Amino acid sequence: MITHHRIIIAVLLALFFWAVPCFASGSAKQIWAKGIEFGARGDLAKAKENFKKALEVNPDYGPAERHLKVVKDAEQQRINSEAAICYLKGVKLFIEENLDGAIVQLGKAIDTSPEFDIAYSTRALLLKRKGKYGKAIEDCNKAIEINPKSFAAYYHRADSYGSEDKIDKAISDYSKAIEVKPDYHLSYYKRGSLYNDKGKLPEAISDYTSAIQLKPNDIDYHYSRGIAYGDMGNFENAISDFTAVIEIIPNHGFALTYRGLAYSEIGQNEKACSDWAKACEMLICSDYEAAKKEGICK
Repeated sequence: MITHHRIIIAVLLALFFWAVPCFASGSAKQIWAKGIEFGARGDLAKAKENFKKALEVNPDYGPAERHLKVVKDAEQQRINSEAAICYLKGVKLFIEENLDGAIVQLGKAIDTSPEFDIAYSTRALLLKRKGKYGKAIEDCNKAIEINPKSFAAYYHRADSYGSEDKIDKAISDYSKAIEVKPDYHLSYYKRGSLYNDKGKLPEAISDYTSAIQLKPNDIDYHYSRGIAYGDMGNFENAISDFTAVIEIIPNHGFALTYRGLAYSEIGQNEKACSDWAKACEMLICSDYEAAKKEGICK
């Protein structure tokens, strides 16, 4: 049976880029970035104009949508205008990878408008990035207290709980994030990975499948589901998922290795040996060498 190992390529998220194809979002991203520049300089009118233009280019571009809401909230006096400016300064500093400076600006935004839930959830993300999970959770708690439908707060709190090995709490928060934003693939993937760690393979496969439906060509999602299928003894489906990975990255050594293991489990040793030989070219040779010693492969 396939050993319960999972080699998952790290998924690195920028602060505000959720599930938007690069080819579709490039122009929108540039226009949005100009809006951030204007907002950080205190010109909320120009910022609003650019955020609206970005949404005309790509109506699904989340950063522009969220930051347009910040500007509108300032216009409608739901938050203080100075809080909006400090917030956008924080976003700009985050883009420049100045996390400490961004946290300071977000703190100023919160001090100016204590009910500014987006500022809390954004600061939570930065605190999470710095490994300050307890403080991130506190900010998420506050954001949820202000806005019980804050997707970002549930999502970042789930990440933070997961980093503290509070798995059940993390699963619960990913579930709440999914309720608020059911079309965000990473929530399903991360919850599925936690279910996998708990040995709840059917639940893990269900979540990986949901993630794949939302982002069909993601190799991590297919790879992880392939491992889970293999652990359940469903080798045909495991082969299908590993094949999906290999079609995108032909030299993916781990997918080749595990597809070879799945082939060997259903008696297709020739195909197994072929995959293991290719994996060995990627310097992943243990299964191939063991199979040669046992006379399975030549």
